[in-house]
Amino acid sequence: MKKSYITGVSGTGKSTLAEEFGKRGFNAIDLDDGFCAWRNIKTNKEANIKDKTKPGFYDENDWYCDLKRLHDFIDRQKETIFVFGASANQDRFLSVFDKIFLLKCSPETFSKRMDLRTNHRYGKLPAERENELRWFEEFNNHVIEKGASIIDAENPVTQVADEILAESEI
Repeated sequence: MKKSYITGVSGTGKSTLAEEFGKRGFNAIDLDDGFCAWRNIKTNKEANIKDKTKPGFYDENDWYCDLKRLHDFIDRQKETIFVFGASANQDRFLSVFDKIFLLKCSPETFSKRMDLRTNHRYGKLPAERENELRWFEEFNNHVIEKGASIIDAENPVTQVADEILAESEI
């Protein structure tokens, strides 16, 4: 069984691609669907998302994946799986994947997508947008250093999916 992880900042198309892969009959999950939560960086306690508009929220909290839940889920899989997401602690689970892909697009593109999307609320608040713009280059560079293959997420979703599948050697 092959395992691929597809990541990128908000607005690069992870959730849309997860839906596309599902439509094509692949086992695809989006970490935003119950695997991750906002947690306090120091205490690891779940953050009150009502505080997201307060100054300092994104300095004190981050989006963390429940590692046990993810590992348990992956261990139960019998077929190739594509996991889509981004989390502050993803370095702790990247090693379970055979292939890592980074969806990369311009800040203008991911900002526009966050404005237009209806499948996620994240990115609509000014503080959320500032958070993404502040760390996207660092995030991209870090994932590339970890060995990710870069995928041009400026392209249409079907083309991006085809490229990931071709590089996954499925």
